[in-house]
Amino acid sequence: YESLGDTYRRFLEPAQAQENYEKALAIAEQQRSRFPESDLYARDLSRVCKSLGELYFRLGEPAKALEYYQKALPIEEEQRRRAPDSAETMRNLSLGYSKLGDLYEQMRDLSTASEYYDKALTIAEDLRQRIPDNAQYARDFGLACGRQGHLQHRLGEPDRALQYYRRALELQEDLWRRVPASAEFERDLGLTCRIMADTYGQSLDLVNALEYCQKALSIAEDLCQRDPDSPDYAYDLSKASESMGKVALAMGQPDWALEHYEKQHANAQKLRDMVPEAAAYIRDLGISYGNLGLVYRRLGRLAEAMDSYQKALAEFRSRPTDSPDYGQDLAICYQELGELCYEMGQHALAQSYWERAERAQAWAEDNGGYVDRERQQIREELETAFGKPRRASLGKVDPRNTAFVAAASAASGRELLSATIGPQIDSVFSDAPMEVRDVLVAACTQASAGDVGKALAFFSSF
Repeated sequence: YESLGDTYRRFLEPAQAQENYEKALAIAEQQRSRFPESDLYARDLSRVCKSLGELYFRLGEPAKALEYYQKALPIEEEQRRRAPDSAETMRNLSLGYSKLGDLYEQMRDLSTASEYYDKALTIAEDLRQRIPDNAQYARDFGLACGRQGHLQHRLGEPDRALQYYRRALELQEDLWRRVPASAEFERDLGLTCRIMADTYGQSLDLVNALEYCQKALSIAEDLCQRDPDSPDYAYDLSKASESMGKVALAMGQPDWALEHYEKQHANAQKLRDMVPEAAAYIRDLGISYGNLGLVYRRLGRLAEAMDSYQKALAEFRSRPTDSPDYGQDLAICYQELGELCYEMGQHALAQSYWERAERAQAWAEDNGGYVDRERQQIREELETAFGKPRRASLGKVDPRNTAFVAAASAASGRELLSATIGPQIDSVFSDAPMEVRDVLVAACTQASAGDVGKALAFFSSF
């Protein structure tokens, strides 16, 4: 039953996978209760629980995933206590900690995620030192470094993140050189290159961001050609294309960005069609529509931008309300629709979307969903300095309102560089003196980097 569950999961048949895993679980629990001292039956039960947790994790159901991961963990910890020197029990426990870290990171509980990642990394490093020639233990250690790097990146520690990424990269490059035919080792390397590219991009290092993006994209394309039906490879290609789109947009090349965002969208749609009920794939498709909307705005194709944003909104609304990021995704999408309507001169409609964004943000806070604290802090700082923006004003553009909207966009994480912020300012302040636009660009760049003080100083001079 467990093997059938694994097969159905690989072939994207989650209902059949769940059915077989639950049958396997019933048998494993029965054997465990009959022979409580048996290490073999304990490992069987733990493994099936983790398989069910992984299934629900991929389906975007974190509460159910957590239930099964937490059921497996005490078994693995007891196994480790019984056989503290066993490499097998050490590795099983390390992988269990990693899965819980992944889940808590998805749920935006970064402090708990960090605790589990630290435990997984400690064990993985110990195994690597004990048996340095074992490729699997080297791979586990590289993945553990990558997870911790990704977490540090999200915690706003890019330098620490890069330290972990470089350790992972060194191990993964060595493994792939040793076994160049291994798709597993190649994929690990591609994922690390992509997240390094994202980190360099957020640190404004476009040269390195582009270099690692190109490596990640090349690997993702190679793997998709080798196995075009793999959902994992399609997902990797979608995310690598998204990263390239971000870099291209930051370099001031929206046509090139559009090319990559279209590739991202094609693969996101493919995954959505493969598993229509997977909340994670629904969200990825919504994000791809949002990226298309963003680049269409940069190109002045506002009708197409509106169509893309509306499709993004439909995808976000179709997810279960307890999905991670549900309220925040809606809030950002409404905010972007408001900005677009404002650009199109539809001020009343813009006001309506901004009010919906505020309600969605409040809903996210009230329901324990993810709230972008950094963006919220910047918004509060700007409101304190300039008052609440007059979003529905008619006639001439209110400079204070435009400054607020531009800064809020920068703080959302979509605008990272003056190269991308500049066109937004120019589109609204086309008749303003160049020095006015330069000040706004500088302010928004500081806001996007999280330096509220400098942003406010620029706005004050304006």
